Amino acid sequence: MFYLVLRQFRIRIPTLHSRKTMHTNRFFKNTFPDYDGTTSFIDDDGSLKNELKIYVKSNFTRLFDHWQQHLNTFLQTNDSSVYTGTTGAAILYLKIFESKFFPNPESYLHKANELIEIGLKNFRRIQVPTYLCGEIGLLATATLIYYYQNKDYGQLLNSILSIHSNVCCIESNLPDEILYGRAGYLYTLLLLRSKIPNLHSLITDDMIRQVICAILESGKKTTKNLHSKWPLTYVWYDEHYVGAAHGYAGILYLLLKSIQYICSQELQTLIRPTLNMIVDTQFQSGNFPACLAENEDKLVHWCHGSPGLIYLLATAQSIFKDEKYLQAALKAAMISGAEDYYEKVMDYVMERPEMLMLFYVYTH
Repeated sequence: MFYLVLRQFRIRIPTLHSRKTMHTNRFFKNTFPDYDGTTSFIDDDGSLKNELKIYVKSNFTRLFDHWQQHLNTFLQTNDSSVYTGTTGAAILYLKIFESKFFPNPESYLHKANELIEIGLKNFRRIQVPTYLCGEIGLLATATLIYYYQNKDYGQLLNSILSIHSNVCCIESNLPDEILYGRAGYLYTLLLLRSKIPNLHSLITDDMIRQVICAILESGKKTTKNLHSKWPLTYVWYDEHYVGAAHGYAGILYLLLKSIQYICSQELQTLIRPTLNMIVDTQFQSGNFPACLAENEDKLVHWCHGSPGLIYLLATAQSIFKDEKYLQAALKAAMISGAEDYYEKVMDYVMERPEMLMLFYVYTH
């Protein structure tokens, strides 16, 4: 492991295994038939058809019951992150409360609070200023739970906002990606603003704008330093990653989700041209490379590959109304569905089944 030392906080990052040493047999065989292109699973109002909803809900309930029975066997209380720790489990309970998926939703809010209090008890300081992998995710989730319980969340929110100036300082070594960087902090601000009414006076438009400016300035600065042809250049681990976790896809997606804070010139001269250059890297298969200038068409999962690009491309289509983004998204979706199951994904689902269940609760 190594450390990026910032002015106020320190980020610990696990060492990544070289892609060259990964096993070649990394997939479970996909035995399901291809989609016939005619069967509709969506009603006119955009929701799942009732028969599919019943089927998914019954399986969700079965998996959720199993998960609850074995929660204590795999939950590590010394990990309070959203990605792999207690806060991720708390969010599942929180989403069930918000969706009113089961009767007595308040009981699930109570369970979410129990888990979040474990994390808060162990919390000392912010080392990673992001939602998924950092203490910010713990604090943001606690803020939402306290809000729903009519408890004072002011200290939690102040802790989140206390590192704002450090995040916006482009002279620091803080990256821009989602898991450990500025985009992950930006997501937190947008999330809290969307969930808690009347928060605009505390998380102001100007604060969100400053984070966006830092991400853009950082991208321009790296372009200049590396003499790159890209309008915005983002590097992680000395690699130009494309995917959602560490690369362009996640960063550009968060910028597009913040479009009301971005001026037309930034959109047209920085963000969209960079997006177009990413689209140009798409393989004939529909997949995307893990890194720029890489010709290996191998990784097909959210971190690296087409699944993480679909969100960006769909959002780009909704904003720019350009058919090429829709076609790129469709190609990416086809390879994501047709590919055999990636073993890393299956291992992660077995270890963190609440993430699979969250998918249904979020889309219900």
